[in-house]
Amino acid sequence: MYKNISILVLSFFVLLPQYISAQTFDNRKTKEEVKTGNEFYLQGDFKKAQEKYGQALIAEPNNPTTLYNMGNSLYEQTNNEEARKAYQQSIDHNKDQNIKAKNLYNIGNTYAKDNKWKEAAEAYKNALKINPSDNDARYNLAYATEQLRQQQK
Repeated sequence: MYKNISILVLSFFVLLPQYISAQTFDNRKTKEEVKTGNEFYLQGDFKKAQEKYGQALIAEPNNPTTLYNMGNSLYEQTNNEEARKAYQQSIDHNKDQNIKAKNLYNIGNTYAKDNKWKEAAEAYKNALKINPSDNDARYNLAYATEQLRQQQK
């Protein structure tokens, strides 16, 4: 089981570098706060990353990139409920369907981490509706579905 969870978590990390490079911000200070937050995140200091993302969100509270990154830092601190909220806000303020799919995938990972397999499976299904070629979401959906079957026995 731990091998499968580590694959699930490893898949989560694959998403961060792809999204960091696509950031857009309305002001320079916000961009610098997020850049510093990203540096802390990559160093493994998720609390400091969260603080920087929080400072950036004061200036631009609906920035989907910052909300996504905030979700990642909260996830790493096992604050899954707050991470889900940040991911959902990122979805609500994002026009890019692929990024929405990544947020949904990460929401699935937060539920999986909490052993909420029904909710995890639903999030992975929603991610696959947007991006049917996401093999990580497909794998995690199969895993979550199997875990749900095991729970129901």
